Amino acid sequence: MKVLFPKLEAVVRELCAGATHSLTLVSPWIKRDALLKLLGEHKATDLTLRVLLRGDFADFVETISDIEAVAWLKAEGAEVRIAQNLHAKVYIADDSRAILASANLTSKGLGMASGKNNLELGVAVDDIDQIAELTKVVNRWFSKARIVDDKWLGSLREKLHEAEDKKKASKELERSVEDMGKGLEGNDVSLTEDEPSNSSSGGELADLVSEWFYTEKHPELRDGFVAFLTKALSLLPPEAICKSRIGGTDITRFRIIMGNLTLVSIFVKSGEKLLYLMLDDPDVGQCINEHKERARCPGLWDVAYPLDQIDKLPAEVWESFRRAMKNAWTCKASDYKTRADTMDSTKELSFILGVNCK
Repeated sequence: MKVLFPKLEAVVRELCAGATHSLTLVSPWIKRDALLKLLGEHKATDLTLRVLLRGDFADFVETISDIEAVAWLKAEGAEVRIAQNLHAKVYIADDSRAILASANLTSKGLGMASGKNNLELGVAVDDIDQIAELTKVVNRWFSKARIVDDKWLGSLREKLHEAEDKKKASKELERSVEDMGKGLEGNDVSLTEDEPSNSSSGGELADLVSEWFYTEKHPELRDGFVAFLTKALSLLPPEAICKSRIGGTDITRFRIIMGNLTLVSIFVKSGEKLLYLMLDDPDVGQCINEHKERARCPGLWDVAYPLDQIDKLPAEVWESFRRAMKNAWTCKASDYKTRADTMDSTKELSFILGVNCK
């Protein structure tokens, strides 16, 4: 038996990649991005895959678990079952190697997240008799757990849509509860360089992008979004940083906002996937022919580009953006108060960039 230290990604990935005929994953919570990182490139075509999760409806409403993770597993032919009182986390390959851990099958649990990860530990079990006993217990759990079929999955998806509508209606109540809890939070305990490790993280921007609704559904787009936003941030005038916020302001938009002006926006809704930039020239690059001049800031335009141009925008677009940012800062009509200050799903830009605005 061997103690496993953070981060657990490498050892769990190795166990999954080495499975040749069977792989059993027991985790109350599962996320699609973690599954794809562990299994997407390594799953053997004839591998028998079984997954046991908690399957609690509230977990899916709060996005602690992903319905997309369950759907992906079903599409891959996995046997998926749910047990309401599940708390154990167990990973077994070929009934001959096993890991017991505190970590759920999520990016933050396994140490895959680009930002802050959980503090987790585990043990690798190598005694064949212990593994046989462990497998026997897990098999019994599977036999008693409820099978996830297409009907259950469809019902879950339908109820999640209903819950999303109710969530929007109760947003004010949620905000009130969050305010009541301020000042009661514990400290985050960070890993130090001298702590033992099996296997690192990006900055606050990457973490914020990863937590946006659309990126959670499409983790393969995260790096492109981060590179695009990093470029935009590098062109902001220093004076604007302390007046701006950044983040996923709703499920369709990730924006950089200065006062009541949207400077940059990634927009995804109803088949539309667009980039919006504020420019001083509406006709540079291969833009979509939909421009809107900011009435209170003459000479500034919202210009749309297809999302697939995110890494192909020419230099003249970025130069126009740089000039527009200088003009936006000096535009007296850009009221630096209301909207950006009230969006609690965003973060102050100075915090992301580590700038002291005091």
